[in-house]
Amino acid sequence: MQFVFNGTLDELKDSIRTRAKAFHKDIVIYQYDPTVLQIGFLRLGHSGGRFFVANITEENESVTLDGEIKNLNTSMPNTDTRNLFQKIRDTAFGFVALYVFLALIPWLIWSIFDIPHPWISFAIPAAIIATFELVYLFNKLFCKGERSFDKDDDSFLQFMSMISSGEATVPLNTQELYRMLINTDGLHSFPQIENDIITWELYGNIYVQASINEYDTIIDIIHKNALHGSYTHWHPDIEEMYEELYNIGKKGNVLVLRKWLLGTQIYYLGTPDKYRFDKNKKWHWGKLTYLEQK
Repeated sequence: MQFVFNGTLDELKDSIRTRAKAFHKDIVIYQYDPTVLQIGFLRLGHSGGRFFVANITEENESVTLDGEIKNLNTSMPNTDTRNLFQKIRDTAFGFVALYVFLALIPWLIWSIFDIPHPWISFAIPAAIIATFELVYLFNKLFCKGERSFDKDDDSFLQFMSMISSGEATVPLNTQELYRMLINTDGLHSFPQIENDIITWELYGNIYVQASINEYDTIIDIIHKNALHGSYTHWHPDIEEMYEELYNIGKKGNVLVLRKWLLGTQIYYLGTPDKYRFDKNKKWHWGKLTYLEQK
């Protein structure tokens, strides 16, 4: 598989790390050889993982990665004898602690009610632990299927395709989101941006604010009168921010808010002809506010 990116290799690495952080993806990049790049996107065990291993070609201010996805370092042998004894010790300690815990309740019952054959109170937890261990061993030996990585691989390939396309299909910050909106056809009007906050006056006295930072995303529906304040707000995933704002600002769409006991929420967003009620209806299991673009 092959991906082509505009810019230098260092810019590509920075872009991958930045977008991985924005999308909450656990991605690592290694380059032990000047001509080979390893991009890890899935942890497997203690020291292994699923990697895209690619040969690097840099020319004409572009970078080409040509490689394949494979598992790396998934079964590294442990030659440290002390670690082996430590594992045995920890396992034995775990069994003893579990046995004591499980034996305590039966022993108390036998002691309080003076039940004959007290050895049974010690045999019960031993039988329980032995049963679970046998089931675990059977599953490990006979029921272990081969893990499928198709979903993880597809997600990673989509991520790389998004970066290689050079299109800001998902904004990483408020500025990128703003640029995407003002370059979009079919909107009622264009928003404004100030202090890294997008403001969109769509409904007369009620306007929309939106922003993206490294910690959060937010869309807020606010009344200009400070006594009313914010009607409602929500925190879309970063992949959904542009689509949410596009639907709000799309020419002809209406927004219906419903206020009820637990707060205000969006009841409907779309074209007026698909709204189930008359626009003058004021109540449906809560107060309805019908907002038309001005």
